[in-house]
Amino acid sequence: ERVRVAYNGVDMRRFQSLPPPAEVRLSLQIPASAPLIGCVAHLSKKKGQEFLLRAAARLKDKYPDLHCLLIGEGEMTGELREMAFSLGIGERVHLLGFRSDVIQIINAMDILILPSIAKEGLGLALVEAALLGKPTIASDAPGIDEALKDGCSGILVPPGDPVRLAGALERLLLDPELRNRMGEDGRQRALEMFTVAAMTDQVEALYYELIDKGKT
Repeated sequence: ERVRVAYNGVDMRRFQSLPPPAEVRLSLQIPASAPLIGCVAHLSKKKGQEFLLRAAARLKDKYPDLHCLLIGEGEMTGELREMAFSLGIGERVHLLGFRSDVIQIINAMDILILPSIAKEGLGLALVEAALLGKPTIASDAPGIDEALKDGCSGILVPPGDPVRLAGALERLLLDPELRNRMGEDGRQRALEMFTVAAMTDQVEALYYELIDKGKT
């Protein structure tokens, strides 16, 4: 009862004057009509990109034009590249490394995925995607389950389970209306909870609460 959480606030100025998604896709050599998914995270075991690749591979026949972006650097870069080719999806997995224009790239995606196998502080990329109106899929792990509300802004799946991850991904790929609804619901939730203004309001409210208790 003595603990309060004030969530990290995202600076909304980073979301202004973004180029059209088609322009971003063109720069990445991704077809404008291709389903595009991605993950923004350090390339490491903890972040679970290997399970995203295995999930994408399960859908390669049904969705031969599906492309996957891995944004970030890390010790698993080479291993993930080799895994993509061994799974038969190497030509459609793009390891982009560190990108300063990550907000623009997320805005060009259809779905953002965070397949971590361990807890996260929050999962900021999920919040950024929500603010862009993008549906998300992520592991049901501490921290992540606060950034993503299951059934509202996206879908939570068991950590390290490529079968369930592939199922959630296919569900969203098959249903544009569901993607749009989750994207919009997630955006409204993020605006209420995860902006700088929301963060300062939460902290201010806590100060006033303490001041009132001090008076009594």
